[in-house]
Amino acid sequence: MKSLIIIIVLFSLGLKIYPQSWRIVDQSDYNMKYKLPKSWNVDGFGASDDWDAYGSSVCHCSGTINFSDIDSMRVGMVVYPCLKEDVNSEKRQKVWNYEFIKQGDFDTIKTKKLTFIRQKSDFGNEDDYYNSKDYEAWQLIAYNGKFAFVIYFWGRNESMKREEKTIIKILESFIGIKK
Repeated sequence: MKSLIIIIVLFSLGLKIYPQSWRIVDQSDYNMKYKLPKSWNVDGFGASDDWDAYGSSVCHCSGTINFSDIDSMRVGMVVYPCLKEDVNSEKRQKVWNYEFIKQGDFDTIKTKKLTFIRQKSDFGNEDDYYNSKDYEAWQLIAYNGKFAFVIYFWGRNESMKREEKTIIKILESFIGIKK
C-alpha cells in the first residue's frame, strides 16, 4: 500500500515538474500564429486567399477550429481572421448556428503583441444547447493594423474555469503576421 501511495505522489509531482507540452500552430494563410497544447485538435477551414469567399458549416468565412482533448470537459476555440472593418459582420457573430449573445461588461487581456477585448456570455440558438447556465462563451476581438481577429472560446462552466490559464497562455502566444 505504501508503494502505491509513493507512486501516486511521484506521478503527481511529475505532472508539476513536466508541464503540458505545447506546439506552434502556423496558420500564415489566416494571418496568425499561436501555441496550443499538443493534445488539442486543430482544423482550418475556408480559403487562404479570400477570407470571405468560402467557408464551412462553422462559418461562411475562413478560420480555424480547435478543441481540447477531453470530450467530457471539452473547450472549443474558433478564430476568424478578417479585415478590421469586417469584425462586426453577422457571420462572425456565430459559430455554426450558435449566435454569441452580447451582454455584460467588457474587459481586456493585454499581451506583448496584442490587446484582446473580451466579453463573457453564452451562445444561443433554437435548440438552446449552449444557452444555459451550464455553458460559458467568450468573444475576444483583437486588432492588428488593418486586420483583426474574432475569437471564441466556449465550454461548460467548470471546463472554462479549468482551462482559463491555458486560454490565457494561448492568447499570450497569439500573433498577427501581417499588419
